[in-house]
Amino acid sequence: MSLSLVVTNLGGQLKRFNEVYERLPVDVRIGWSQGLHGLPFRLSITAWNLTRWHLPYYDTGDGTGHDSVKLKDSFMSNLLRHLVFAGEYEPNENFYIGIGYNYKTRTDMNTYSRNFFSGFSIGSGIRVRQFGIGAALAQPHVGAMTFMFNLAMRL
Repeated sequence: MSLSLVVTNLGGQLKRFNEVYERLPVDVRIGWSQGLHGLPFRLSITAWNLTRWHLPYYDTGDGTGHDSVKLKDSFMSNLLRHLVFAGEYEPNENFYIGIGYNYKTRTDMNTYSRNFFSGFSIGSGIRVRQFGIGAALAQPHVGAMTFMFNLAMRL
């Protein structure tokens, strides 16, 4: 089991821009990760953006033009927009594959023609001796895809 607490953007602006000091958007995050006893699986939940409860979004409908834009700000919607869920399969110390789901990304990138994978991400990696290679893929929006590649070395 692993617990973590992170405070991001804790600090201040060093130099004025246009004679104005701006506040940084401080964010508090809490993470929990738990391995399943005797099984090569790990589950994780990260709660983020905890300094601001209301994270409403607008539902634009199904694209037929008959729907009006609706503000979504229910308790359950706000709760889910603060949570990121993940699972990892690690059969041995040299290979892993993981999947994650972010409801906020899915709702923020909402279009009537969005794909099923919006809000999901998947990654995998291998380790050989002192080297590791990892890759991750996400498609937050129908018109955008991110691919991340990681090369690591133990010194």
